[in-house]
Amino acid sequence: MAEYNKDFLKSTAAFIRANSKQILITISALLVIALGYYIYHNMRLKKEKKLAGRMFDLQNDALLAEYQAEEEKFKRHKKKLIELANKNFSYTAGKRAWYWSAEMERQDMQYTNAAAKYKRLFQEAPGFYLSPAALYKCALCYTEIGEFQKAVTWLEKFDVKYENNFYYPQAQLLLAHIYRVRQDFSSARQTLKSLEKKIAEENASKMYGRQIQQQLSILKIKEKQSGTSRQQAPASKAQPQVPGLPPLN
Repeated sequence: MAEYNKDFLKSTAAFIRANSKQILITISALLVIALGYYIYHNMRLKKEKKLAGRMFDLQNDALLAEYQAEEEKFKRHKKKLIELANKNFSYTAGKRAWYWSAEMERQDMQYTNAAAKYKRLFQEAPGFYLSPAALYKCALCYTEIGEFQKAVTWLEKFDVKYENNFYYPQAQLLLAHIYRVRQDFSSARQTLKSLEKKIAEENASKMYGRQIQQQLSILKIKEKQSGTSRQQAPASKAQPQVPGLPPLN
């Protein structure tokens, strides 16, 4: 064993002497890369901090202007916030400001604009901590303007991407609600039962349990009403087609 170690050390020393130039170049390159990354990381952190402060000020200025009913000032601050967030979207502060600009649009009932902003956030940054909220609120915006199919499309993606997220129960309740108003009672019931099972397994908030039971009760009434209306309809006549969907209950 001692002889083997001696031979190994000799061969290692010979390899180093023969390749000393290449080894030195490799070590130098690694040091340069490490130093470059350190400098870049510090510069990015400084910019991130500066951006966060600037965007926080713009957001507060916009909210204050809105509270004081200064519409032009509100629009000006919001526009600056959106421009800065869009330009710096790769930064955490940029993504966060982009989310809050979508929140402003939604609160101002600009649902189409809000949905587009939410959608960009969860599509381009699915791992960002506000992306699950953006996905849920995107569907909420589409629900508000009656584009139920788009809302369903995004809510079904929520089930795949963010099953353990805080917004998951709310997303499933909204999905069941849309199924119900579209009279897809089977899908509504299946969604609610699946959510009920998941909540029971995880010992989640009783609040969601109450909401599930409320929706199941409403669903039962709607199913009964739907069955009654079909029985009362004349057999020789087709049911009239009512444009749009029933209002949300």
